[in-house]
Formats: sequence, structure tokens, C-alpha cells
Amino acid sequence: MAIKLNGISSRIVLYYLTLTSFLFPTLFFALSFAIENQATNSFVSSVRASARNIADSLEAGQINDTVVMQILDTALLNSEGVFAEYARSGAVHQSLLNLELEGQLEDFEFGSNGDEIYFVHTTINELSGSQGVLIVGYDEEPTKAALIEMRNFLILLLSGAAAASLLLLVLFARRISKPLAVLQHRSQSVIAGRAVKLATNSGIYEIDQMSKNLEGMRSQLEGTNEQLLAQIEQRAKAEQAAIKLEEQLRQARKLEAIGTLAGGVAHEFNNLLLPMRLNIELAQQDVPADAAVRSNLKSVLQSIARADDIVNQILRFSYHHSINESTNIGADIAEVIRFQKATIPSGITVTHALGNRELNVSIGSSHAYQIVTNLLKNALTALEDQEKGCVHIALSEDETLKGFAQLTVRDNGAGMSDDVRKRAIDPFFTTRAVGQGTGLGLSVVQGIVTGGGGQLEIDSVINKGTIVRIVLPISEGKK
Repeated sequence: MAIKLNGISSRIVLYYLTLTSFLFPTLFFALSFAIENQATNSFVSSVRASARNIADSLEAGQINDTVVMQILDTALLNSEGVFAEYARSGAVHQSLLNLELEGQLEDFEFGSNGDEIYFVHTTINELSGSQGVLIVGYDEEPTKAALIEMRNFLILLLSGAAAASLLLLVLFARRISKPLAVLQHRSQSVIAGRAVKLATNSGIYEIDQMSKNLEGMRSQLEGTNEQLLAQIEQRAKAEQAAIKLEEQLRQARKLEAIGTLAGGVAHEFNNLLLPMRLNIELAQQDVPADAAVRSNLKSVLQSIARADDIVNQILRFSYHHSINESTNIGADIAEVIRFQKATIPSGITVTHALGNRELNVSIGSSHAYQIVTNLLKNALTALEDQEKGCVHIALSEDETLKGFAQLTVRDNGAGMSDDVRKRAIDPFFTTRAVGQGTGLGLSVVQGIVTGGGGQLEIDSVINKGTIVRIVLPISEGKK
């Protein structure tokens, strides 16, 4: 695992090292000074006490030169003394065990003069009344060696303590940083969108409280986020509903304009159809019953009746009249295909899969005829620039909407762009040249489908073709 210098563990260790870099040297020098003073004072007290004992021996009774020498030699043998001298009455007595020393015998401070000898001068008052001066020199080297060993031991002890405390500090830092690392990892998971709880049970009160507080914040933010998502979804639905209502209002206004126009057109068509019907009926009366032309006149009358019916349907569509009729749409589709067969170009194939031919839907027969005629005409128009093409008409019960029939007209023509597809059912909208299309075909189909309680959907891809799907409620029977 990579060590981060700005992490809590690294910071604790760095703070500790910074502190110990000042604390341990200070502690070492303070302890060394105290130990050295203690050793020096102990050495000085010891040698002065030893010198005092020698002085007491010299002052205890009548002494001669031989006794003095014995006392001096014994003193050196029983102590750390390296030099003993007694001067009295102009005579100087030195121990035979003395070291050869140079210089003055006046080193009265421990560790001074560099000779490593500490001298004690004591005035002797003999019982005989004479005075003398006792000079005893003691070796400082053993005490100094002990001080050096003590310093080394102190260095070793402080180093061990520093190492042990550093190890304990590292373990403590890891004990603190581990739950924080877990908390950090969980927080990153929360940021990534994963549902992870931030609360931890590290056994450290402050970290546990912080994690609980963060978990509370996360829960509140999660609830707020869900509320925001719900509000956004509701707003999106409201905007879609507003767009749909706006589209419906726009469509209603267009259809209102069509209604006004259709009323005038219907009136003019009726004015044209009425004399045509009357003249054909008069002509039938003048034609013998067995004449072949009577059949032709009958067909003309049927076409006039259908044209009159179409005008009425446009009027109903324009004013959004609901349709209360029923027809066998499969039979109507088959009839349209049979009538339109002669107008289909030779390179175009029209196929159909009508399934249940007894499928009744809630529109009239003329409505069905008009729907299929307009959709077939649009499909053939989309294929007019192709040498070969295919139109497929399918009828079946809708698998998604129960109780509805689905009519599908599919072609592999030029297709439409998304903008054209969205405007395809607008009244008077057409992509054809002036005089070649009115732009009312799909608008009429939409009006009939809506009036029958159904829906119309258009899917199209450029250079792939177009699919028009219509769903209509299934009715009980033909009315």
C-alpha cells in the first residue's frame, strides 16, 4: 500500500520524530549531567573520607617514620589512591607505592588539569604537638570509565525507548487511520452511486460518531435525491403532458380550419353530385332493363353514393364526431385491395395477411375503406421512384392492448425524416409538388381512428421504408 506523506499515520509519525529529535537529546544531556554530578560528588566524598581516615590514623598516637610509611602504604592498598605524601618538621615521607607524578600536587577538581588525579590536602595535628600536611592523590579514571559506561547505557536505553515508542506510535496511528481509510473507501463508493452505509464500529468514539453523522447526512441526501428524482420525473411528465395538450390544441385548431373548409367543400360537392345522381337515375329509366349500359350506370350511382358518404365522413371528422358503427375490417381491406389492384404499378407487389377475417372494429365500412385506401395510396407514392417495391398489409389482434385490433401497412420505400414524420398527420401538409397532393389523407385517417377510439403511430427510416400502425377497439358485431 502506498504511503501518503499527508496521511494521518505519516503526520503522527512525523510529529513524533520532530518532537523526539529535540526531546531525547535534551533528556540525554540532562540525565548525563545529573549522573555526572552525582558520580563526582560521590567520588569527592569518598576520597575525602578516605583521606580523613588516613589523617585520623596519623593523629591517633605517637608515630615515627616507619609508622608513617606503613600508614601511607596501607592507605594506598585499601583505596583508589595512587599517591600518598606526609610532610612534617621539614621531612617528607612518600609511600613506596606512589606513582611517579610530574607537576604540582594541587588538582583539587574532578577531571581538571588532564592528569586524572584528584588530590586531597589535609592538615595533621600530631599528639606530639607538631603539624604536618597529608597529600593523597586518588585515581579519577575508574569513575570516568564508569561515567562513560553509564552514558553508553543511557544512550542504549533512550534509543530502545525511542524505538519501542515509535513502534507503539505506528501501531496506534494505524489503529486510528484504518477505520478512516474504510470510511474513505465507503464514501468513494457512495460517490460512485453504490448503496453503502458509512457507519463504522471502530471502537474509537470520535471516529464512530463522525461516521454516524456522515451516515445520517448520506441518508438525508439519499432521501433528498429520491425526492428530486421524483420531482424531475413529475416535471418531465407534466412537460410531456403540456406538450401533448399543446399539440392537441394545435391539431384541434387545424381541424377546426378543416371543418370550416370542409363545410364549403361538402356543399359544393353536394351541388355537383345531386344533378349527377338525378340525371343517372333518369337515364336508367330510359334504358331497357336488359341493356348492358344499365350495369355501368349502376356502378356510377354506387360511386356517387360513396362520394357522398366520403363528404359526410369528412364533415364528421372535421367536427370530431364520435363514431358509433362497426364493420368487418378484414373484408373491407380485401375489397379495397381488389378494387385498387388495377391501379398498382407492375413493379410493385402488394401482399396481405388478414388473419381473422371476422374481426369487427368500431368504425363504419366506409371509414375502413377510406383508411386503407389512403394508407395504400401513400405507400404506393413512397415507391413511385423505385422499379420494384413491396407493400404489406397485416391485420391481427393486438398482443399488447387486449380487446384491440392492429392494422399495419408497411412499405420499403423512400421513408421520411423525423421532422416530416412528426408533421405527417397535419392537415394540408404534403411533401409532393403542388397539384399532386392535398395533404389531407393522413389527417382524415387520424380523425377516423380517433373518432373510433383508436390510435395511429408512424415509424419511418429514410431509405428503409415506413410502417403505419393503427389500433382500433374490437366490437361485438357489424352494425
